[in-house]
Amino acid sequence: MDTVFVTFIYPEALKFFEAFLSNLNNQSDKNFKLLIFNDGCNETQIGNFLKDCQYEMEIIDNNCNSIAENRMKAFKYLSKQPFKNFIFGDIDDTFAENRVEVIKEALKVHDIVFNELHLCDKDLKIIQEKMISSYLGSKLYVSLDMIKEQNLIGFSHLSISKIIIDKLSNIKCDSSVKVVDWVVISKILKEHVAFFENRTYTNYVFHGENLALYDGNSLENLLFLINIKISTYLQLIELDNWYENEINELSKIKNLIESDEDIKQQFISFYSLKKRVHYPWWAQIKNSEEMKNELCI
Repeated sequence: MDTVFVTFIYPEALKFFEAFLSNLNNQSDKNFKLLIFNDGCNETQIGNFLKDCQYEMEIIDNNCNSIAENRMKAFKYLSKQPFKNFIFGDIDDTFAENRVEVIKEALKVHDIVFNELHLCDKDLKIIQEKMISSYLGSKLYVSLDMIKEQNLIGFSHLSISKIIIDKLSNIKCDSSVKVVDWVVISKILKEHVAFFENRTYTNYVFHGENLALYDGNSLENLLFLINIKISTYLQLIELDNWYENEINELSKIKNLIESDEDIKQQFISFYSLKKRVHYPWWAQIKNSEEMKNELCI
């Protein structure tokens, strides 16, 4: 067996676990091993869900103090395993029945593959379909420059080869980082490109705990997005001078918004009228230059 399907479980995600496992039972290609990195769940609880699974599986104890530590520890474990294909999927999402089959084929040619995304509600009713192809158009590859301003690739639609998992195992990521996928994928795309596979998809389920789908255009939520960008870019300054410059500019804008009442009201007024953008993640606020033009500062 040369393929592993990787997911992460934690107490708040147990409510999604049954649907996730059932979905994997429906895969057209079941020749894979499911590795479940367990961060804080009772193994007896987990075991109750696993009785009807039609594929090999293993639970790995992976208790950590942060999401970033959890992911980095998992990458080191995976790099020591004898697999060629590493397919990631978030525990709160579901997948096309051909995802494993199609991704295996794509990974024969490409080291980094990301597939189509449909944004769905909790009942898997589509809110927005084909989010990737709608954004990329005819483009089939994503480079580092394309993800500087927003996060195009998340773990739930990412698959990689052994070469890439070995590189991920050596990446440094501060434990405070919230958007781990953005950091690690950016660092990998410094030397690689990611291939977009449109023949299969992930159902990205919209619920209150999705950090990337943080809803609303209130002052609090918009400042949250700026803070996310600043904290993420702090992990990437060795890649390009652009990141350090953007940190400085975003920090200046944030300070102005917080200290100048006129600019604050202008900021709230402008962004409260903007249509909510769900993809790419964090696309509500693209870059400092755009913000300065919009706010005339």
